[in-house]
Formats: sequence, structure tokens, C-alpha cells
Amino acid sequence: MADRTPIGSARMLRVVIALSMGVSVVLALALLARSPSPISRLMAAGLLAAAVLAWGLARKPSAPRTGAILLVASLNPLVVWPELVLRIVDFRYQPGVAFGFPDRIDFTRFAPDPELFWTYPLGQPGVNALGFRDEEVAIPKPPGVFRVLFLGDSCTDLGDPVRYPVLVERSLNAEGTDSLQAEAVVMAVSGYSSHQGRILAARYGPTVGADIAVVYFGWNDHWRARDLTDAEKQPAKPAGRLARSANAVIERARTLQLLKRGADWIARRGEHTPHELVRVPLPDYRANLTAIARALTPAGTVVIFVTAPTSWYRIGVSQRHVALGYVPDTATAAARHRAYNDVVREVASETQSQLLDLEAEFDAAPHLGDLMLSDGIHLTESGLALVAQRLTTLMHDYRTNPERGHQ
Repeated sequence: MADRTPIGSARMLRVVIALSMGVSVVLALALLARSPSPISRLMAAGLLAAAVLAWGLARKPSAPRTGAILLVASLNPLVVWPELVLRIVDFRYQPGVAFGFPDRIDFTRFAPDPELFWTYPLGQPGVNALGFRDEEVAIPKPPGVFRVLFLGDSCTDLGDPVRYPVLVERSLNAEGTDSLQAEAVVMAVSGYSSHQGRILAARYGPTVGADIAVVYFGWNDHWRARDLTDAEKQPAKPAGRLARSANAVIERARTLQLLKRGADWIARRGEHTPHELVRVPLPDYRANLTAIARALTPAGTVVIFVTAPTSWYRIGVSQRHVALGYVPDTATAAARHRAYNDVVREVASETQSQLLDLEAEFDAAPHLGDLMLSDGIHLTESGLALVAQRLTTLMHDYRTNPERGHQ
């Protein structure tokens, strides 16, 4: 009886092992085909080695081996299969980072911040000590530098092949009108709203020494809120070593992320996100933009507010954003965007700031489709070049006559 397995025979044990480990290997290969990352390769190789080892042990079963093999075979469908399936479908959940509605898995590449909610991870290639994708920023500003600060969201943070702030810097330096060296300082991160812009202006406005600041928000401000407005959300608290270790494990285990999501859902059950609730309501948007201007202008910074251009009015609202729940319907989406840009114009006038009305300029462009991507939000290479050209023209007088910005 010593060589008999608990389920009756060595043959039955091999069937169990073949089923349990075989499914894992197939799922691992599917994950490898979908995402040939180092982690996927490691998981596939590890599971294949484990399957071979388990099969070898099952061929010569003994009571201790049988118990261990059955334990692994039982845990495999409960732990390994779900993890692999969740990775294949690219499920992610990191509460406190995703601010869109529904969750935005894109935000998982960011790092929590105690005030801004998220920035880029420090130490990542191309990320400076402030948590932004940019060169290191010297504070105070060195002599001979004409510094342009860019506050915004993905429309400023992203660009193919390059972002428009880089094009502005290149254009200003190509003018060669004086000895000042133009420098673009980008403090824009995908997903940011004017809430983060207000914090950044207050944090760095007095010290960064910007001659000009370009403020370009709006899209994330009027997306539907997940549960609370940006101003009502609680920033991430500094975590202790144990909490950081737990978060590191959760960040790497999709099954734990799923359990965390379930726990958060249970904790919030009964709560309802109102249809009209957006991340930054219009009154807050006005207050944020006004606060940005008031934080920057005392240091002599000339503020340029930008209305966010779109192709929604002429070509149509992105159906993807309706399907994902960022906006309730196409009519409301277009109306909200117009209303938020109206606030930009009003705040620019009220604070005696400059205005670049890209919404109006793009809407009147004869070849609008060449300037905007299909989402009607982000800019093509031609659109980025046009924005850079318009900003360069607007900044030219201030660069050749810096004192104008201090009056």
C-alpha cells in the first residue's frame, strides 16, 4: 500500500499532474505569445521546468511525494491559473492612481505622490528628480536662460515624434535674437487635471523662475469622476516599510490586485457616482486656473492660457470615450468641452494673462483632420508643429523684451 497514491493509483496521479501543469504551461505560452516580456519568459520557463519535475516525481510516487504533488496540483488552479489569465487579459488595478472612469490601466506605470497623486517613477530613464519626463531643472534659474514652464496633461506630456514644448524650445533657440538660451521645463503628466496644475504652480512658481508659463488643461477636468472630485480625493500617504513591501507585492501579482479591487468595491458598495459628477467641476476649474495665475505672476511669470483644441465639433465625438464612460453621451461631451474652454477665456481676461485660443483656431482650420488624432483630443505631428509655431510667435515679444513680462 505504500506505493499507492491517495487517489488510488500512480496513473491517476499522472493524469492530475498532466491536467494541472498542462493547463498552466498552455496559459504561460499564450501569455508569452501576447507579451514576450522578461517576466512572461521567466514564468513560462519556470512552469515548464515545474511540469517536467512534477511529471518525473509522479512516475515514481511515494507517500511524501504524492502529498506534495497533490498539494501543488490543487493550488495550481487556484493561484497560477488565475494569475496567468489575468495577465493574458492585461487586468490591472492600482487604487489611488487610476482617476478615470472606469479604471485607466495606463496609470499603472506611474508612481504615487503625496500631493499630486502620481508622477513618473524616480530613477526611470528620462525622468528627472522632480518626477517628470524632462531634463534636470536647475533651481534657481541660471543666468542667461529664458525659461518656459509647461503645465498640462497628456496633450503636453506626449508627442510623436516629439512633444510641442521641445519644438517651442528649438524654435526659440533657432531665432538667435539675443544671448538668452531658451529652456523648456515640462511639468505635465498624462491624466493630470488643473488640480495638479494648481499644486505645481504653488509648489514651484516662486522658485522655478519661469519667464513664461503655458497652461493647457481641460480634458481630464471634465471627464466623469470615479467616485469623488479631484479636490475631494485623499492623496497617497507616506507608507512605511511594511506597507511599501505589501504594495510592491500587489503591484506584481494580478490575483492580489483582483482581490484588492473586490475589497474596495465591497467597502464602497451602495455608493453611487452621480451622472453629472466630473473630476473638476466648472467652479473648481475656474478657481484652479485663477490660483495658477496668482501663484505664477508675482514671480514675474507671464501666463499663457491655452484652450484645448478638438475635432469633436466638426468630425464628431470619440465613441471610444463614450463607451468607456468618460462622457455620458456625445452631446454632453461637446457641450462640456465648450464650457470649460469658455472658462479658460474668462480667467485669462480676468487675470490679465495671455490667451492662445487653439479651440477657435483649430475649429476654423481647413484641414482639421490633419491636425488631430482620431480621438479628437491629441495632436498629430502637424498639429504639434502648429501649436509650437503659434506659441513661439506669442512668446517672441516677451523674449526680445523680457521686462514686458514683469510689468
